[in-house]
Amino acid sequence: MGEKLAVATLRDTYGNTAATGYTINWFSHCTSVACDAYLASPFFTTEEPIELLTKRGCTVYLLVRLCSTTTPAALRKVLKNPLVRVRYYTDRGFHAKLYIVGSVALVGSANLTDAGLKTNREVSVVLRKDEDSGFGDLVSLYDMFWSSAETLTLDILAQYEQAFRLIGLPKE
Repeated sequence: MGEKLAVATLRDTYGNTAATGYTINWFSHCTSVACDAYLASPFFTTEEPIELLTKRGCTVYLLVRLCSTTTPAALRKVLKNPLVRVRYYTDRGFHAKLYIVGSVALVGSANLTDAGLKTNREVSVVLRKDEDSGFGDLVSLYDMFWSSAETLTLDILAQYEQAFRLIGLPKE
């Protein structure tokens, strides 16, 4: 019953304005009970959505791309959380932004960055398991992404941190 009430408060789309709703709010409203959350985003700089989910008891499966945008500090914070599993890609071809929490999914352009969740003009659409026939295909896509990604360990993260310090964030 709690999940149905929370799902009912979700918007159908998000665009990061007061009128269109902020993407970060989707993570606050999409669940009120413990569940599994499957998040795929090539760029990852903020642990805020993961914290919103794990505080509710969700186990989070996070897929990211190790690149000049994804910050080692954010990865280190989420790796400390026993409810979080992280896998990664290094290939630029990984560019999916797919978030599945319980019986709802968010698909769109928003990365797991402060800008992607709050200030960039993004477009994301909510799909519901009981209403959208493509929901099951999203789960299958995520499973395919997850199974072909590498597991992020503390040793790999340490190597990534060293490389990140050398390269840093590129200028636009």
